[in-house]
Amino acid sequence: MTDRATALETAEACLAAADPEGAFAALRPHVEGIRDDERVALLWARLLSHVTDEEALAGEIKRFARAWPDHPAIALALAEAAAAAGRRLPFDSPRAPDGLFALGVQVLGRAVNDLGEKAFEDEDFCFALHLGLARVCAEAGPAFANDADAAFRLALEARPDAGHAWLERARFLLRRRDWYGAAASAQEAARRLTPDGPAWFLAAAAATGRRDGAAARDAWIRAGLDPAVGPDGLPLIAGLAPVEVRLSAATPGPRTPATGAQPEWVRVQPYSPCHGRIEHPTARDLAGDFADVVLFEGTPLGFRTVDGQEVPRFVAVAVLEAGAARTLRYATADAPPGELAPGVFLHPLGERHGKLVAPAHLPDADLRALVASAAPGLAVPALFADTPAGAAHRRRFAHLLSPVEFP
Repeated sequence: MTDRATALETAEACLAAADPEGAFAALRPHVEGIRDDERVALLWARLLSHVTDEEALAGEIKRFARAWPDHPAIALALAEAAAAAGRRLPFDSPRAPDGLFALGVQVLGRAVNDLGEKAFEDEDFCFALHLGLARVCAEAGPAFANDADAAFRLALEARPDAGHAWLERARFLLRRRDWYGAAASAQEAARRLTPDGPAWFLAAAAATGRRDGAAARDAWIRAGLDPAVGPDGLPLIAGLAPVEVRLSAATPGPRTPATGAQPEWVRVQPYSPCHGRIEHPTARDLAGDFADVVLFEGTPLGFRTVDGQEVPRFVAVAVLEAGAARTLRYATADAPPGELAPGVFLHPLGERHGKLVAPAHLPDADLRALVASAAPGLAVPALFADTPAGAAHRRRFAHLLSPVEFP
C-alpha cells in the first residue's frame, strides 16, 4: 500500500485529470483517515460528487457530517455532491422532503449559520458558500426555492463579476417560470461570459416563455442564429431536427394532468432551440398533448438512439399553448387506426384503445355523427358523456372500457 501522502497526491492528480475512479482507487486504502485526517476527509468529500447511488451518497454525507460537524469546506463539498446528484435527474422529478437533497441543504445550511458573520468576512469564501447553498437548494425542490434565490443573491453580492453564477441563477429562475428574472440574470451573465451563447439561449427561452417574440428573436441573433418570425410571432428556425421532451404532472400548461399521472417522453418538432410542437398524442393525461407548443430546457438530460440517430432529450419547462386539436380516449374491437375524415384520425396506444384526434373547432355534434357513420364500433365515452345517449353508449361498450383508462 502506498503511503498516505503519495495516495493523496495521486488522487488529486486523478481528480484534476477527470479520472474520479483513479482518485477513488488511490484513496480507498486510506479511507479510515476521514475521521481524523482533514486532507483525506476533504478530498474524499469532493469525490462524492461522482457517486451515482443516491442511497450510498446519503449514507456517506451522514457519516461525514457526524465526523466533521464544524468544517465548512467539508460541508460545502458534501452539499456539492448532493447538488451534483440532483443535476443528473430531471429537475421536475419529485424530491423527498427528508431525502438526499434536503440533507445536503441541512448540512451546508447549518455550517453557514454556525459561521455567522464570519461567512461574510472573505468575499471568495462567502461566494463559494452561498453559491454552494444556492445549488443544493435549487436541486432540493420547490420547498427550498426561496432559500435558493436568497443564496444566489448573497453569492452575487459577494462576487457580482461571476458570470457563471448569473448563468446558474438564470437557469434556476427559468425553471421557476420567472421569465423576467431569468432574462435579467441571463443578460448579466452575457455581459461577463465569453462565449456568451448559453446566456443568450436562456434569455431567448425566457422571452419565449412570456411570448415576447421580438425579445426572443433579438436574443437568438445575439446567440448567432437568424430566426424568422413564426405565425404566432415567436421565432421560427427551419430545419431543426426532432427532439424528445419530458412532460410530467409538475409541468404547467393549459390541460389538467390526471391525478398520479406518470411522466412521458414526447416527440417534439422544434420551432427554435427551446420550443416546439408536440408531434403525437400522449399516452397519459398531462399538461400537453398533440399539437400543443412546449418550452423546454436547452441542456439535454440524455440521448436516445432512433433509427441510428442520437435524439436529444430535454425536460419541459411549460406547455405554452394548446394546439388546434383535441384528443379523446377511445376503445374499439374492430375500428382500424387511421383517418376518419380530414384532420380526424385514430392514434392507437394499444391493441384496443388509443386517442381520437380532431380539430378543436369541430363541434361535438359533428364529431359524434362522424364517429357513428365512419366508425360505429368506436367507444368514445367523453364525446357522449353530456348527451342523452351517454349512458347507453357506455352500456353498449362496457366490455371495452377499462376503469383505469375510462374512469
